Amino acid sequence: MRRTGVRGFRVRVFDLSPEGCKVEFVEIPAVGERIWVEFDNLESVEGKVRWTAGYMGGVEFVRALYESVFRRLVTAP
Repeated sequence: MRRTGVRGFRVRVFDLSPEGCKVEFVEIPAVGERIWVEFDNLESVEGKVRWTAGYMGGVEFVRALYESVFRRLVTAP
């Protein structure tokens, strides 16, 4: 995950859907902040932080993942 103007961090992603995910942040971003989530072997996905609770937060993707990309991510070993 990468924030605007900040070096990226490796984060844990939970509850992935085509529209967004829950993230365990290293640095807590502001609600409404734009971030980029990069999944292995895929381009970064732009999103906005919708909520935070401690170091956890929800990210809504600006554009939903294509169904084929989503299936690939959830079935990856």
